[in-house]
Amino acid sequence: MRRISLTGIVFSAALIGAAPALAQDADTYAAPTPYGAATSSQDDLVLELGIGGLVSPRFEGSEEYTFSPYPIIKLEYIRIPGLYETSREKSAIYFRPSFRYLGERDPSDERILRGLKHVDWALEAGFAVGYEAEYFDAFVAVRRGFGGHEGWIADLGVDGIYRPDNAWTFKLGPRLSLASEDYMDTYFKVSRRESIRSGYRTYDPDAGIKSAGLAATAEYKLTDETTLYGRASWDRLVSDAGDSPIVKAGDQNMFGVGIGISYRFGLDLYD
Repeated sequence: MRRISLTGIVFSAALIGAAPALAQDADTYAAPTPYGAATSSQDDLVLELGIGGLVSPRFEGSEEYTFSPYPIIKLEYIRIPGLYETSREKSAIYFRPSFRYLGERDPSDERILRGLKHVDWALEAGFAVGYEAEYFDAFVAVRRGFGGHEGWIADLGVDGIYRPDNAWTFKLGPRLSLASEDYMDTYFKVSRRESIRSGYRTYDPDAGIKSAGLAATAEYKLTDETTLYGRASWDRLVSDAGDSPIVKAGDQNMFGVGIGISYRFGLDLYD
């Protein structure tokens, strides 16, 4: 993957703040949009599908940045005759799935990993629940890891919301991420054997707060069906994660910039 300088990340973040974008990834949550004119009242399924790209650290604590694609998937409405139907009206309380992909951590990827164990790629899956009012949005997302780690992650956030017109939505607010001991051991622990090979001191982190930061997001509706997304964020590894010798040798600060586009459509499944 191509290396990207930190200066480039910060510059890109500044551009994103002024551009008609704001991206959505696994760590960004918004209340469902109303069931609108872009679909028919006869539709049994309303989906928003798209794709985006995200620039972020190669791994937590890394000094290097990579670009990776991610999907945008929103289920707005579904009807299963005689069994289940979601509301067609926008609700202040919302639920939705939450996913995050973590690439493998190969000791040959970066100098600070030399002598450490190889960590396979991992997929985190779970759910998010939130409450969105006119001027703020608060959420919590909980996920479990599969593959490279089997720990738990909880992300919390509160955003202030500004809507200058019907097309634009801007959000800005703090973020806090907590991790289980399994997660912390996978990415921040240094065993005695690894200490001998790497030169780091042995280190055994506990569960707790992993990172804290800020996220700025926005969306711009090109049409009823098409939406542009973007995201600029900063997180800092803190507590036991930030004290890890691996992170101390790398970078506690993590920046992210993403853009994406999606298309909203409905399907009549049963007629």
